[in-house]
Amino acid sequence: MPTDKILITGHRGLLGSAIVQELKNAGYNTLIVAARSELDLTDEAKTHRFLKEAKPDAVIHCAALVGGIQANLARPADFLEQNLRMQTNVIHGSHLAGVPTLIFFGSNCMYPSGAPQPMKEEDLLQGPMEPSNLAYGTAKAAGFIECQTHCQQYGRNYITLIPASLYGPHDNFDVNTCHVTPALLLRMHQAKKLNEPEFKVWGTGKPRRELLHSQDAARGVRLILEKGPQTGPLNLGAGSDFTVAEIAEEIKKTVGYTGKLVFDTLKPDGSMRKLLDSSRIFNLGFKPQMSLADGLQQTYKWLLSGDKVRGVPSL
Repeated sequence: MPTDKILITGHRGLLGSAIVQELKNAGYNTLIVAARSELDLTDEAKTHRFLKEAKPDAVIHCAALVGGIQANLARPADFLEQNLRMQTNVIHGSHLAGVPTLIFFGSNCMYPSGAPQPMKEEDLLQGPMEPSNLAYGTAKAAGFIECQTHCQQYGRNYITLIPASLYGPHDNFDVNTCHVTPALLLRMHQAKKLNEPEFKVWGTGKPRRELLHSQDAARGVRLILEKGPQTGPLNLGAGSDFTVAEIAEEIKKTVGYTGKLVFDTLKPDGSMRKLLDSSRIFNLGFKPQMSLADGLQQTYKWLLSGDKVRGVPSL
């Protein structure tokens, strides 16, 4: 309820910032946030002490080390270890502090690489994950299990939401670490500025990606908070997907780039498809509102604003 004290970790990031804004707009006026300089979530003692002193009614754990294929391949140990530390400190620390409700964000990387499409919640842990993001997916799967075990052993309402690939304002635009959508937006903007005749897209363009705008994801979080205890996990998706080639074409329109798209088939594709079956949360009343075209326009406008855009040189 709006009178609840709610802690949002990662409040400056893509997802956390959208959740903060959504809850503020809905009248929640006791939100708790802490910058990384104030609270290092990889420090168990400091995290547990912060939770005990803050005494939140609910925790929304958005903070994570995330990245695209290139970053996952280059730093698998970091993606495994840092995410494990943060989420364990937050989840178990919340239990020790008596926090009854927690929302943990998993990832569609948790699903087996050969899972039937669309992927249902019961498909989790039923096969090997995609090797290119095995470390990150494993860490997120461990967080899901930790939430489940705290529900079983301690009666907590700790639920895992599994979002589709998120995009929107406050995303990471560092082309060395970011996901496909911000990478394409930034690189195509730069290609437009330089009047480059061709633009290279990693892979074949055939993989399909389900994109969910961060504002829609935040609406899903508020719905779960206000619906009360739920059995998890829950997929949180848009209900449809696009090929990477289609996403690139839509970004081309958004940016106004007039060159030719060329697909670099020597680069990895990653998973060929990761479409979530979100029927369970749809049945609870969730419905995405942001179209891909509108979402990309909003994100590009924010990128051009230059307002605290991570990883972006002069535009």
